[in-house]
Amino acid sequence: MEFRGRAEENPEKKDKGRHGGGGRLERREGLDDSMKSPAFYQSLFEFLPDAAVIVQREGQIVQLNAQAESIFGYRREEMIGHPIEILIPDRSSKQHAEYRKTYMLNPQRRSMGIGLQLYGRRKDGSEFPVDIALIPLGTGKDLLVAGIVRDYTWRKRGEEAAFRLAAIVESSADAIVGITLDGMISSWNDGAERIYGYSPEEAKGRPVSILVPPDRSHEIPEILAKVRQGERVTDYETVRTAKDGRLLHVSLTLSPIRDTSGNIIGLSHIGHDITDRKRAEEEIQKANEKLAQSYEACEATNKELEAFTYSASHDLRAPLVAVGGLVRLLLEGYTKSLDAQGEKFLRTIQKVTDQMKQLVDDLLSLSRSGRQALEISEINMEELAKSVIDELKLLHPERRVQWNIKPLPAARGDSVMIRQVLINLLSNAVKFTRSRPEAAIELGGKIEKETTIFYVRDNGVGFDMKDADRLFEVFKRLHPSQEFEGTGVGLAIVKRIIQRHDGRVWAEGRVNEGATFYFSLPTETRNSGD
Repeated sequence: MEFRGRAEENPEKKDKGRHGGGGRLERREGLDDSMKSPAFYQSLFEFLPDAAVIVQREGQIVQLNAQAESIFGYRREEMIGHPIEILIPDRSSKQHAEYRKTYMLNPQRRSMGIGLQLYGRRKDGSEFPVDIALIPLGTGKDLLVAGIVRDYTWRKRGEEAAFRLAAIVESSADAIVGITLDGMISSWNDGAERIYGYSPEEAKGRPVSILVPPDRSHEIPEILAKVRQGERVTDYETVRTAKDGRLLHVSLTLSPIRDTSGNIIGLSHIGHDITDRKRAEEEIQKANEKLAQSYEACEATNKELEAFTYSASHDLRAPLVAVGGLVRLLLEGYTKSLDAQGEKFLRTIQKVTDQMKQLVDDLLSLSRSGRQALEISEINMEELAKSVIDELKLLHPERRVQWNIKPLPAARGDSVMIRQVLINLLSNAVKFTRSRPEAAIELGGKIEKETTIFYVRDNGVGFDMKDADRLFEVFKRLHPSQEFEGTGVGLAIVKRIIQRHDGRVWAEGRVNEGATFYFSLPTETRNSGD
């Protein structure tokens, strides 16, 4: 396409330019010859950043540039000679044809699109928002009109994003406030009104210091200085003042606001009201302090009770040992002087004295288990279990027991105390399988995550699971002493020791179907404890 005919000036205007002023044509005559050629203008047209489509009076496309091919998706030969309406959505095609006829009667430069929501149509039928500038070229029968089409999908998306962002800002429960670099409030959302109590009209244009208590006024210049340097302040917990004078605890996020050139022009303030959380934290702290005081009081009481138990048990043991010794001397040296009834009385006294002595010893063990410092080391549980079982075999040579010792993982703990745990649990298993023709006792263990679990299983008399919680309490026996000897302290000692190792104990069983006692130890145990 050539522009020559339409680029020539009216002779009168040309003379006026030369003689009367303007100087515009004189500047044109100073252009390089290459810039005067049709090829130069053709090149400019071809490489315009916007789509350019030229149509004649009847609306047929006579020329277009590369950007038009790119935007609309047609090849050049698919558009030339076709009506411009192929680039218009179907819903607007008829209206556009009528507008085009009217426009050709009085063509003039015109920009359209802003506020009109104009759309173009691609070859694949998809639509996109456009801005259009119309430029008449020539007059009369030679009239051509150039349409410069700009795809502003990006702008449309930006407007939609801005609309969504504005909706989010307005609906946010947090205070979202715009602040200028000199500390003046420039924007104020509903959340800010709800939290601080000022309406937008009351807040905008006022210094942000209206929200800051006097003792915190130093924060404003500090924050503004950071923002000017491009820094972002997040999760900054402070105190602010509401319109009614209330002090509010808030968590602030403050970020620089930049213009399109990247210059910092202000800052955004996002404030989250954490007053309720702070009050709850204060109440929890007060409750924890009271709990700590109560714990300390309980600890002191427990230590006093343990000291009393230890002292009383120790003091009781001495006369019991004396009574037991005297009874033994009477039975050894004076049996001939006693009749059968007298000897029976003495043996009863000896039995009861031995039971009392055992109870006192158990109470002393329970007291020591709570007072003795832990000495943590790695324990070979298989060797420890074997030594305990060998002792039990010597104590009960008459018993037929099928021992089933599974592979046992190592444990970390106080070896003396863990030995006591095995003695108590295995002794119980031996005791409560006494009624069985052949006792079956199994000892096993496994590691689960950060915990080592051991168990002792027997085929003895078992227990009712509804009584499981009573098993580890002091003096809470589930079987009468006439049937099974014991003091009711052994399992309480087990529980005390395991708890001091940060572990736990539990049991499972059924009446006449045996029982299983478990205890767990953490794989990493503290070095000492009270």
